[in-house]
This record gives sequence, structure tokens and C-alpha cells, in this order.
Amino acid sequence: MIALASATLAAATVAAHSLNIGWLPPGDTPAERKVAAHTVESYLSGMLGMPVHVVTARSYQDAVAACLSGSTPVAYLGAFGYIQAHDRGDFVPMAQRKDGKLTRSVFIANVDSGVRTLEDLRGRTFAFGERTSTSGYVMPMYFLDLNDLPARGTFRSSTHVKGDRAVMSAVLDFKVDAGVINDKYLNRMRREGRYKPGQVNIVWESPPFPDSLWCASKTLGAPMLDRISNAFTSLSPDRREDGPVLKALEADGFYRPRHEQYGRVHDAVLLEGLLTD
Repeated sequence: MIALASATLAAATVAAHSLNIGWLPPGDTPAERKVAAHTVESYLSGMLGMPVHVVTARSYQDAVAACLSGSTPVAYLGAFGYIQAHDRGDFVPMAQRKDGKLTRSVFIANVDSGVRTLEDLRGRTFAFGERTSTSGYVMPMYFLDLNDLPARGTFRSSTHVKGDRAVMSAVLDFKVDAGVINDKYLNRMRREGRYKPGQVNIVWESPPFPDSLWCASKTLGAPMLDRISNAFTSLSPDRREDGPVLKALEADGFYRPRHEQYGRVHDAVLLEGLLTD
């Protein structure tokens, strides 16, 4: 029923000669997010030859639900969200940032906690990211299981906080002994001076895996899917006019990934029992 509804609504969207895309524009203020949304809407409208409208979801799960209902047949999702949309609604990859091709989950600990290895996590307190986060929850749970450290039997207690910065704050403020964070945000916070390397131990870095990407429903049809993918992958930092668009998309360029690249994430989602009807 979900696939049928998605197909019907997506077809209606194209028939109406407009396209809704699910995306949370970057920015610290509503004004900044509005500028980013307008920049991308204008660019994609010109490339696709139809009005494009950004639809902002309140959460990852709302974004996936909007995809499955057909209201946003194109969306920027985390790898976990993409696997959900692919398995339930036949979504396929469109574009992924070149600088975001692979990411890692990094387990960190307060230096005063004494946690230096994964084994040291036994009996400790721990902070995960949100339950919908690929790098903050899904993949860390998967890698803990692979290392015979299932969360339920390993930690004295664990909690979920909203985002990587909240994980770092919980570790630095002694609210937990350790936590897990996306490697790119960890590096960004170090550059921004939000923590000093001597304040935390890097306990363990996971193998790399793909994360967020633009994806779209197959119901849009192959010609439209190709146009959407080309709109992203044709952006170049060497063209001045593409600069504002790439800045709004927080990217230095895009490539078109294959679904097979998400095999490990799919395995993790299945192992952790996170695909529900």
C-alpha cells in the first residue's frame, strides 16, 4: 500500500509540473536557512525545467515518512533513512557529496574516565546520538555487536542525546564516561576550538561507511531520475556561478553512488532489527 501511494502521489507531482524535495537547509538562523533553500530551489528549477520547492521535515523519521507518502519524492537522507526508504518505497541513490563519500563513528571518552579501549567501556556510562542517526547510533550498535560488546550487557547505563555536539558536551561535562560521534563533526569541533585534543581520548574509530545522500523515488521515471542526478553531479567548484549552490549544499561536488555501496549499512539495520513495517 505504501509503494502504491508513493507511486500515485509522485506521478501526480510530476504531472503538476512541480517537484517537492525534502531537505533541512543549513544555517544558524531562519534567514540563513531561507537563503540556502531559495538558492537550491532556483538552481534545481532551472536545471529540471519545473518549479522546485524545499519541504523541511521536523525529524529524520518525518523525512522518511514524507518520502514514503510521496509528498517528497526527492530527499536528502542519512544512510539509515535511505535504507528505510529503499526497502519500503523503492528509493534509489541520486547524488552524494564527494567530501562525504565515507564517514566513521568515533568512540570518545573523557581523559579522566580511564577509558582507553573498547573493553574499558564495560560497566561505564555512554552517550549515543539520536536513534535515527547512522553514525551516532545504527553503526555504533552494529560495531559494538561485532566486537562482542552488545550495548545492553556492556554499559552500566546509556542515553541518547540530540546531535554530535551534545555527545561531546556530555563527555566533557562528566555526564557520561564516553560517547560516539561522527568523525567529520569531531574534526570540525576541533577546528572551531570547541574542545582540545587533550580533553578526550579517541577510544576507537570504526571502519568507513557511506552516510547522507540525495535519493529519489523510482516512480519519477528513469529520464527524470537522470536529470535530477545530473543537476547535482554537474556542479563544479571551478564555475563561479556554481559556488553559491555548492555552499548552500555544503559540498565541493557530487557523484552518483550505487545502492551496493550501502550494503554494510543495510546489514547493520537488519542485524539491529531496525526495519519495521
